[in-house]
Amino acid sequence: MVWDLLSCSCTASWTAHTRDIVGLAVLPGDEALVSADDLMLKVWDVASRACTAVLHREADERFTAVAGLSGMRVVSMSCGNDSMPRAPRIWDLRTRSCTAVLQGDIYRRVSCMAITPDERYMVSAADVVRVWDLGTCMQVAQLPFVSVPSGPVALTPCGQYAVSVHADASLAVWRMSPPWDLVATIPHAAYGSITAALAVTPG
Repeated sequence: MVWDLLSCSCTASWTAHTRDIVGLAVLPGDEALVSADDLMLKVWDVASRACTAVLHREADERFTAVAGLSGMRVVSMSCGNDSMPRAPRIWDLRTRSCTAVLQGDIYRRVSCMAITPDERYMVSAADVVRVWDLGTCMQVAQLPFVSVPSGPVALTPCGQYAVSVHADASLAVWRMSPPWDLVATIPHAAYGSITAALAVTPG
């Protein structure tokens, strides 16, 4: 569903998948979005509500997350049928082909990631918070915390800080530049119940 936030009304909806959706990304320009279930990625024209492309997984693979880039590109996370995580990949949606595979260590399934506004870095959360350089396609930092991430991770609108949720229900705030340090923590008692999603407002 597409929602108008000013009128609080649904402006478009369609049946996109027959399986549970694991990721949704609006591409820069707001003209297209990508939805993902574990078997495929689908590209949608928001105005016409038409599916313009379908990218299928490999036979032994399941998609777990997706994030949008400019130039009709997306980054996908996936795991094998044995639940072992695979390296992140960048896809060209026009040619429906993988154009890059990011290099780094992943030991647990990734279900959430975020990309800085300048598209220089991507941050993901699994056993630790990881930072990836999208230009060099290399992992550039691991941000360990006292407890492991529990899934959600988000970036501040300026892209200078990342916020991650951890198994002890605390929030950790990280600097998105060297030395990639922890700059603040928010204990669970400060905001209440377990966090399943995360967003950061401007200002």
